[in-house]
Amino acid sequence: MHTVDDIMRASAAWVWFPRDSDQVKSELQLVRYPERFGGGVRGSQVESSLGAADVLDHAVERTRAWGESRLTFWTNASDSPDLEGELRRRGAEHIDTVAVFARPIDGLSVEAPPHVTAEVVRTLEQVREVDAVNVPVWEQRPLDDEGLQEELAEVVSGLESGEGARVLARLDGVAVSTGGCTIVDGFVRLWGAATLPEARGRGAYRAVLAERLRVGAELGATTALVKGRISTSARILARAGFTHMATSVPTCSRSRSAAPAASASPDAPAPRVRNHFSRGKPRQNAFLVRNVVSRRMGARRGRARGARRVGQTVP
Repeated sequence: MHTVDDIMRASAAWVWFPRDSDQVKSELQLVRYPERFGGGVRGSQVESSLGAADVLDHAVERTRAWGESRLTFWTNASDSPDLEGELRRRGAEHIDTVAVFARPIDGLSVEAPPHVTAEVVRTLEQVREVDAVNVPVWEQRPLDDEGLQEELAEVVSGLESGEGARVLARLDGVAVSTGGCTIVDGFVRLWGAATLPEARGRGAYRAVLAERLRVGAELGATTALVKGRISTSARILARAGFTHMATSVPTCSRSRSAAPAASASPDAPAPRVRNHFSRGKPRQNAFLVRNVVSRRMGARRGRARGARRVGQTVP
């Protein structure tokens, strides 16, 4: 049985490294995303003896060196030092909210409507259907033929090794929702849930959730861990018996020059970031630093063909 501390450590350790990404861990974890996912750099997991301002400057310099103009940062209660105050001081703006949920898998049952079916992805055609859902929902580029083949190879490898799976749900036979799961240290991490707008509210997400829980139990997981959007999946997860462990609030901080995330005017009011945590609950907030550089630098981009979730951030 996983304890609350186990769950929060597992949540804090959850990072997504997309295929064709670059990553470095010095003072904090930084991951440069491929263009297929909109580029930019994601930061998390601060472990440094430097002050908050110096850690943030370090992250911005690394972002600049990669030729990127956006740095997204997810704070966590385990960060040392905590960057949230510094990010807000530099002009942070709330852009999204997700909540961390967990619950034992044993005895967990999620009902889906009879007109919704869910299946484990195993074929190229299914991978193509998954991509057709992900592209409009996540506003990402479609996979090319080579990317589809690479994605299929990763899906099959995950199934064969017992590391995880991708699930596809259909409404009246039409693919409308998808999500993945990864097995790590007895947890089944539920990630990447996406449902086409016209199919929402009709049970597709519940079907994807139920199938991933079934797969997780089959692969030996004992606890389900998921980060659900407050506006969508969080309510479904709560009704399914998941416990709300913590809340994450993505925010956006902007700088107008190539200076290291230049501070906002001291006269400007600090943007309000609503704290969704109950007293004593660990916190995770996210911040996006835009316009880190004023123009693109000639860094190697490479053609991004897709990604596999080995752990992340906001579904």
